[in-house]
Amino acid sequence: MVAYLKSRSWGYWGACVALLVLAVGAATSTRFRTARASTPTQAQLARLQQLLPEPEHTDHPASDASTQPSLKVLLARAEVYLAEVASERTVLNTSTKVLAYQKFNAESILRSIPDAVLVLDESGQVTFANQQFLRWYQLQDESIVGTMPTQWCSDPHMLGFLQRYEGQPARRAEVGNPQSDPAGKPGATLSMSAFPMFSSRDEKHISSTLIVFSDITTQVMAQKARDEFAAALAHELKTPLHSIGMHAELLLGEDGDDHGLRIESANYINTEVEHISELVRNMLNITRIETGSLSINRKLTKLGDLLNNAMDNLETTAREQGVTIRRQLPDTVEPSYLDKDLLRVAVNNLLSNAIKYNRQGGEVVVSLSENDSNLVLTVADTGIGISEDDKQHVFDKFFRSEDEQVRHRSGHGLGLSLVREIVELHNGTISVESAIGEGSEFTLRIKRISVPLQEAA
Repeated sequence: MVAYLKSRSWGYWGACVALLVLAVGAATSTRFRTARASTPTQAQLARLQQLLPEPEHTDHPASDASTQPSLKVLLARAEVYLAEVASERTVLNTSTKVLAYQKFNAESILRSIPDAVLVLDESGQVTFANQQFLRWYQLQDESIVGTMPTQWCSDPHMLGFLQRYEGQPARRAEVGNPQSDPAGKPGATLSMSAFPMFSSRDEKHISSTLIVFSDITTQVMAQKARDEFAAALAHELKTPLHSIGMHAELLLGEDGDDHGLRIESANYINTEVEHISELVRNMLNITRIETGSLSINRKLTKLGDLLNNAMDNLETTAREQGVTIRRQLPDTVEPSYLDKDLLRVAVNNLLSNAIKYNRQGGEVVVSLSENDSNLVLTVADTGIGISEDDKQHVFDKFFRSEDEQVRHRSGHGLGLSLVREIVELHNGTISVESAIGEGSEFTLRIKRISVPLQEAA
């Protein structure tokens, strides 16, 4: 190279400068080739020093040997420059790795969260979709990344929400109307929310839109249950209050002086007040159990005695309705740690229902047995029975059958729901066997505890 340049009358310094420019040019190009190491450029510079010829004494002023130190200065500067380029390239490589690691972590987080996530760029094009989103909407990652929602979204409600952000990312958190029944999650209700994503280089610049789909099925069902609860409660209170009001008007009217009417109205009002009181007590107990504010208070209890007391209290009611209560209890039952007050409520509800929904001349059979792990209580009646469809809902709050024989009897649909809650508090189960016109049999299995929990612990 030197010989060629000198032959073209470039002279000694012309050759040196040309080779130096080539070396610096090669070093400069490494700024844009971060994958290459700095060693080849340094080797090239060493080779350049070897190629530089000794200055010749000619008539050219540039060949004066006194100028040789200036060339060393240039080479030293070139070495410093190369070192700076190598340092910058190391920093760039490190920054690239850090950014790649951060991107990987961010995507890992988005893939792991239980919500479905979609990311749209400034144009509204999909840049990321996590597995939950793909699963809920039965899509493939490669089929939607890099596309517009119009190319794969068939739901008009969801598409309308996503199209808000075509060409204009979300400027603030926005919530869309819930979407129901996605293809990959039948029966579910999903909320849609959009959030702005700011650029890592400029925190004031919104670069993308984050769309989050959350499963709110449980919240929707809970709200529906609360609404139904309030409606049922209003209905259950409306009827007895209306009846009480009518009898109060009778007592205030001209016929209020009639002794027989006063007694009849007073008895009716008293019955309805008891009905409302029972409804309120049951509601309070259920609410306390469901909210966790009612803690079970276990005491050593003789279940046989509890059952006998409950049946004694209802003997008069049963006799008035022509129903016989038959007891099938063992002579002795080993005491167990139970919540006596709560269990008394459950037993009373079961016995009351067995009497109420029985037939004239029917009977209620109460039996109790025990084994090493459970107490088994059965309440059977010979009443109107429960249909197969109604058995699926008989323990639901406020459920009452549409059967005319059931509708003719008073009730608020909370008794069996409360029984189940109390049994489950005792780590037990309740089941029912029934046939229309033949009667029903409710079986409680309660885990027996022969020593207090404090001692067992």
